Amino acid sequence: MDAGNPMKIHQLKEICTDGLPVIGRGGTATIYRLDDDKIIKVFFEHIGPEAAMNEQRACRSALKAGLPVVIPFQLAKSGNCYAAVTELVDSVTLAEHLNQCPQDIRKYADMVLGLNDIKVPKTEFVSMKSQYLGMAERIRESVSESEYRCFTGIIEDMPDGDGFVHGDCHAGNVMYRDGGMLLIDLANAGYGHRLFEMAGLYYDYVTVAEVSDPVKYLGSDKKTCSLIWQQYVRAYREKYPDDNWEQTERECRRCADLKGLLLTLPHRELAEAFAPLLRKITDRLMSREQN
Repeated sequence: MDAGNPMKIHQLKEICTDGLPVIGRGGTATIYRLDDDKIIKVFFEHIGPEAAMNEQRACRSALKAGLPVVIPFQLAKSGNCYAAVTELVDSVTLAEHLNQCPQDIRKYADMVLGLNDIKVPKTEFVSMKSQYLGMAERIRESVSESEYRCFTGIIEDMPDGDGFVHGDCHAGNVMYRDGGMLLIDLANAGYGHRLFEMAGLYYDYVTVAEVSDPVKYLGSDKKTCSLIWQQYVRAYREKYPDDNWEQTERECRRCADLKGLLLTLPHRELAEAFAPLLRKITDRLMSREQN
């Protein structure tokens, strides 16, 4: 099946997940063990087919680019939800490994930074700016017009780049086996500036770790999350000593705040649960843009 062809979306195989063991949950999907060789990632019902299609396309393109990723198999549906079937890797998540071996956190940080050094063909990946603009469009009816213009302006102002960006590269989305690391969950992968990856890690290891249970969503406790972010910042500043760190940190936090809004607002239950925090973040973003 051509994962990039939306005309074939109605032909997707239906896979029932009733009784299948759950091996992971994230902010956009639940992952089940399908059989001894495959897993199925079932996206939440409010998420359209683009996420599953992008995951399959990104996996195939990443393999061709020499990136360490799982092998994609097919798109599917499970009830009213879209899904992606990929290989099952006989290993533990990197999050599980780092919980036991925090001395390897720096290796993880260096690996993430190295991903953006890999230039990927723009014909086979979606730009991070385009993805964020698409997410902003989907929440347009949930925010005011001035807020929407603020959000899209932040996205447009992000620096350009042509390096690989995983988009959700927390250690729960990396498998660890025999000292090597293998990327999974490429639904948000694309190309762009390294700040997009940095903002994603900030959102995970600072924001999510502060407001929710990071063990549930990231596979690591708050102490490990803090260590990971500290090591990543240290690795970043060593690799890019000429960056204006104060400006980089401001841009990172602004993009991370926006990512949180774009991910949470379409999810009704989460949006209601975190309404005061989302309002605070929105006001903060609006204030920054006006100053």
